[in-house]
Amino acid sequence: MNISILLPSRGRPDSAKSAINKLFALAAQPEQVEVIIRTDNDDPKVAQYQALTSDNIKVIVGESHGYVGIWRYFEECYNVSRGQVVVDYIDDAEMETPGWDSLYLSAAKSNPLAAISSHISSPSEGRDRHYRWALPACSRTLYEHSLMKQLPDPGLALITSRDRVWDAYAEASGQEIQADVWITHYYTESTPGNPRGDYYAHVRAHWSEFIPRWRQAGEGIMKNAGISPCKISWLRMKRRLRKLFSPT
Repeated sequence: MNISILLPSRGRPDSAKSAINKLFALAAQPEQVEVIIRTDNDDPKVAQYQALTSDNIKVIVGESHGYVGIWRYFEECYNVSRGQVVVDYIDDAEMETPGWDSLYLSAAKSNPLAAISSHISSPSEGRDRHYRWALPACSRTLYEHSLMKQLPDPGLALITSRDRVWDAYAEASGQEIQADVWITHYYTESTPGNPRGDYYAHVRAHWSEFIPRWRQAGEGIMKNAGISPCKISWLRMKRRLRKLFSPT
């Protein structure tokens, strides 16, 4: 299996189905793409998720962790995945690039220790303003080093933004490949039991605590992978993160 899409989702099976259909439709080798959906056992629409099961779509059901427990959802998806390349995904995203799977696979093969970023845009902001790390990808080799076991407090893994960890890793290690993959993220409104707004409010309220955690996690990945840090201005990263998350 070439690609594993890790897809936590709650309350939006139709949205998840649409996102998955677009992934398979644009894949160069759809038979080499698998999607792992993780939903909650208390989701009223769990049966609709389970109906999506196929040879290349696996649905796992478990206890609810809430949006602040997003790490747990992704790790549970990863634990049953088989792909050489692992991609964090979301149910309100729409793949735009034909052959996206070949681009991710090529990037991972050229440098297995590189974090792979994409171009993530939104309908309201368009392509003039796009983001790199909302849906990170990496080789299975690197993902093994990304598990948050290096954090002294395991609870930090549950509230640490994954995309910012990969951002910190890429900045500090110099190991980044930006794939020419475009994805539209629709930022669907949060649903009960999945309060994304609460998560961002929490991050903004504690942003000064999160910055060293993101840095610590990024450096932890480097240590696990045996990579020496490159010269980087952490002040630059701090300013960027402050602009993104500080209270207004």
